[in-house]
Amino acid sequence: MPREVINMLDAAKLEGNDISIGIIDEAIKNCPEIQELPFLSIPDTKFKYLRLNKYPHGAFRNINEGVAASKWDGEQAECECFPYQSDIEVDSMLVSKDKSNLGDLLAINGSTLLQGDFINLAEQIYYGTDPKGFRGLTQLCKSGMKVSMGGTGNTKSSVWFVHRGPHGVGLRGGKGSSLTLDEVRYTKKYEDDKSHWVYSCGMEAWLGLYVGHTLSIGCVNNVTPTTGLTQKKMAELLSKFPRAGKPDAIFMNPQTHQMWLEERAKVGQLVAGAATAQFTTAYENANVDNFMGIPVFTTDAIRNDE
Repeated sequence: MPREVINMLDAAKLEGNDISIGIIDEAIKNCPEIQELPFLSIPDTKFKYLRLNKYPHGAFRNINEGVAASKWDGEQAECECFPYQSDIEVDSMLVSKDKSNLGDLLAINGSTLLQGDFINLAEQIYYGTDPKGFRGLTQLCKSGMKVSMGGTGNTKSSVWFVHRGPHGVGLRGGKGSSLTLDEVRYTKKYEDDKSHWVYSCGMEAWLGLYVGHTLSIGCVNNVTPTTGLTQKKMAELLSKFPRAGKPDAIFMNPQTHQMWLEERAKVGQLVAGAATAQFTTAYENANVDNFMGIPVFTTDAIRNDE
């Protein structure tokens, strides 16, 4: 089962913004990264911390003998949050005279916009492609935490193993912020020397990505339709994680998930008179909701053209 985390929707609920809650609640359903990664507000826009390479520990000792102080093996890192903004707009001509439908129109437009925002944010989590935003998992993942399926060409994809929690992966909201809506404004909008009146409100936050341990993220990369995705490679990556920081979420896109389904559905059957087992595909017997007890989530944010 997925572990309980405080996500961006929970943060919006704490701020008591009813419109934000409704819009986020609808949009978050198709964005597992935003739904499953923990979210924590911080007072500033960045902070320095020690990103662990391994956990500190004590030691056995003899009577009347001291031990060396536990040392934190890690590297100095910085989590920085960057401003993110989207504007919801409703043409004033669509709003009734008593404005009774304004809230519904904002909610409809906002839910559609925010779903696009969440997919955009999720892509940033993996790839860090927007230079105005935070670095992604692709840049932060150590080479020793990558396992290759060996695929080549322009149809490659990746599968990400993530450990969440205090020393794992999470989202951060700078300046004590979460993604919320500001006040509705009635303003004139100008486009190409033309103007019209709109009702608008902005969705904004300072957003960042936190990785607390170098061994809290890993990926099976170079996955293609030719190579497929094998349990052997998944198990190889899992073996690289420390027991104390075992991954508790796996993310892959729908195409890779289909490959995973085919891999899990293979069933060996002895055919009468045959010397060896032959494989058939029994989809009804496949369990693709988890791997070794780790929940698997499908996402549109991981590309097929890496």
